[in-house]
Amino acid sequence: MANISLLLFDRDGVLNQNPLDNGYVLSPSELVIYPEVLNQIAKLPKEIEIACVTNQQCVGKKLLKPEDLCEINNVIAKSVVQAGGKKLEFFVCPHLATLNCDCRKPKPGLIFQAMSRFSKQPNETLFIGDKETDAMAADAAKVQFASTDGEVKTKEIINRLLTTKG
Repeated sequence: MANISLLLFDRDGVLNQNPLDNGYVLSPSELVIYPEVLNQIAKLPKEIEIACVTNQQCVGKKLLKPEDLCEINNVIAKSVVQAGGKKLEFFVCPHLATLNCDCRKPKPGLIFQAMSRFSKQPNETLFIGDKETDAMAADAAKVQFASTDGEVKTKEIINRLLTTKG
């Protein structure tokens, strides 16, 4: 992990708790951000870029307006900065799974968008996710992948990255 300069996160289950009821975070009040993950992100060296790549078909299902999704993502981004981290950029697929678009994970479109935005290569990129579709997207993009199951494991993955960078 020593050569990582772009750290990608899935959102739900990685940066915040998975929603319990309907499978979607539909308002900032439903958002439960993992504080220990924020604290670890804040410790990352400034040369490591950070971004979130997330499927949010709740927009395609018309359960959430795009501007409301932006508001939710902005709460997460502001929380990262308030914890001492750098700006977290979001790359979002709002499409229904049935549309078979190129940006919806397990396809690698969002990862490619993030790597292009930061001018990074696959060997410089690590993606932390909690679903099989995340692992499949990472494999398709030829980036390193670390599987997590929540706050503690995500914190440990970031800590390993800090240890190899230090």
